[in-house]
Amino acid sequence: MSDEPVLVSVHSSGAAAEVVECLCEADVRGAILHWFNGDSDDTMRAVDSGAYFSVNAAMSPDRVSMFPPERVLCETDFPARRIGARQPADVQSAERMLSQIWNKTVAEVRAKTWWNLRNLSESSGAIERLPSQVADTLLYL
Repeated sequence: MSDEPVLVSVHSSGAAAEVVECLCEADVRGAILHWFNGDSDDTMRAVDSGAYFSVNAAMSPDRVSMFPPERVLCETDFPARRIGARQPADVQSAERMLSQIWNKTVAEVRAKTWWNLRNLSESSGAIERLPSQVADTLLYL
C-alpha cells in the first residue's frame, strides 16, 4: 500500500526547510504544504519538489503572494478551531484574498484552484483513489 498514489497534507510549522528537504529526498508526489511559512528559498525548493500550497484567509498576503498561482489550493479545514467561526470548507474568504493578490475575479480564482487540484490529482495518480463524485467533478472542469 505504501506505493499507492495519495494526496498528502504536510504540516511544516517551525521546520519548513527540513520538511522541504525531506520532500526533495523522498520524491513525494501529491504533497500539499498546509499553511506553509517557509522563506522564499524554501518556497522555491518546495515548488521544485512538485509541492502545492494550501492557503487560508488568515495567512499573510505577502507570504501567499510568494506561491505560484498554479500551485495554490484553498484550505477546506479553516476556520475549524475558532469559537463561533464559519463552517469548515468555507473557502470564500481565501478566494477573496487570492482575487486581490492575483488581480482576478473570485470566479477566476475558484476556477484556478479547482484546476490546480485536478492537475495535482492527475499528476500524482491520486485521482483514481478519490471518491468518484470528486474525481468526476475534477475531470469535467
